[in-house]
Amino acid sequence: MLPESDNNEIAAGWDHMHKYSPAPRHRRNIIIKMLDKIKFSNCLDAGCAQGYLLHDIVKRYQVKGFGCDISCKVINANRANDPDCEFSVINLETESWPHEMKFDVIVSSEVIEHIKDWQSAIKNLISMTGKYLLITVPGGNLRTIDKMVGHHRHFNGPELIAEITQYGFSCELTRHGFPMHSLYKKLINFIMPQKIYEDFSGIRSYTFSQRLISQCIYYLFFVNYFFRGGEQLFVLAKRVDSE
Repeated sequence: MLPESDNNEIAAGWDHMHKYSPAPRHRRNIIIKMLDKIKFSNCLDAGCAQGYLLHDIVKRYQVKGFGCDISCKVINANRANDPDCEFSVINLETESWPHEMKFDVIVSSEVIEHIKDWQSAIKNLISMTGKYLLITVPGGNLRTIDKMVGHHRHFNGPELIAEITQYGFSCELTRHGFPMHSLYKKLINFIMPQKIYEDFSGIRSYTFSQRLISQCIYYLFFVNYFFRGGEQLFVLAKRVDSE
């Protein structure tokens, strides 16, 4: 397990991993498909890291973009790279956006599993949600690489639904990732996980060969669209009183 100070800044070195790795790219595609079904004028990416998802959302829907992350390095870089969006350093376990601001849509992708008191994080996300909250989390076993990158737990789904609905939200849970995402996760944890982590997750810039490998695996992920189920959980929640 990483020290807390290192854990706070772990995403700062994941620029190309977030950009090129097949699992994050596949998640972004699914999130965009889910957002196509709703209407909104602004969006907060809570736990935005380098902001690739937020950039896609702002470009596609022409909405005002906001991003927050626990990493000061990430937020400072985002402010320089994307001045049209607003960014803030926020610890979702204990904080929410300043001045009690609410957003039409909040997306929090692959964040909750990194937070020890995940219920408090949900409560803070709820406090900022005007209409919709879209959360993605990993399911399945907590494996070696998951622990290396700071995961505290994985989710089954019902516990997440129960936590959100108590605040006056209706929820829809969907599962994705079968077969390629699930197979990919098992393989990278079975075949020299320490080396794979060091080669692909602990670096800032991918080489040409690393980008090529990631691209080839990414194409295989499109097989997932023919199936339902898997170890990747998506929860779309709507505030009941916003109807």
